[in-house]
Amino acid sequence: MSGVTEITILPFQAGTNAQDKDSDAAKTWRQTLEVVSRQPGFRRMSYGVQLEDPDIIQMLVDWDSIAAHQAFVDSDAYLPFHKIFEKLLSAPPSTHHVRFSAPHAPSTSATVTELVTCYFPSSYKGDFESVWSDFQSLAREHASGLVGISSGWVVEEVEHCSLRDDGSAGRGRRGSLSGSDKPCPKGKAFVWAMGWERVEAHMGYRQTAWFKAGMARLREQPRGIEMHHVRFSM
Repeated sequence: MSGVTEITILPFQAGTNAQDKDSDAAKTWRQTLEVVSRQPGFRRMSYGVQLEDPDIIQMLVDWDSIAAHQAFVDSDAYLPFHKIFEKLLSAPPSTHHVRFSAPHAPSTSATVTELVTCYFPSSYKGDFESVWSDFQSLAREHASGLVGISSGWVVEEVEHCSLRDDGSAGRGRRGSLSGSDKPCPKGKAFVWAMGWERVEAHMGYRQTAWFKAGMARLREQPRGIEMHHVRFSM
């Protein structure tokens, strides 16, 4: 698949309610989408609320290249847009780029999308893609309600607390370790998107022997794994 996908996580202030089309936040959000969609190199955009945390909106933006996205960030149009938009956020956004091995549209146009990120040390050189191939083959064969699968490595290294050598962070999230001002280490990351007819279809598959066998192997290599569901709009 040519091009690259920007994945941005936007932590909105509690109660912002950007999904209410009549709210001031929604108007700002629509302006944001319009600005992004007018940029050279823009291809396609999906966005939606994380079901597990409705104050977080996730964006997937397809660009011709990382350079096209960076040109927008460096442009005169970006700073005014960013200053207005950041007033809605409770923390800075998190952005990285993924080169999906196949178009993610079948997954992100589904009723609900499972998004998973696996985190590895910078030095990792294992065979995760082989294990992942077996895992998704099981899902394609046995998961009822599965609509589509796409996956790929993150281009940049990303921070995640599970990458701490002392293991103290467990399944910690991005950013600083809770109770500490010490940044979490950076490492490699692998992302997959699975589209489902409904959340219950995904959760039902998780109870099967097929899922448990595949996941047991898959968990052996990453230091940390995060999963959430998003209902994307186009």
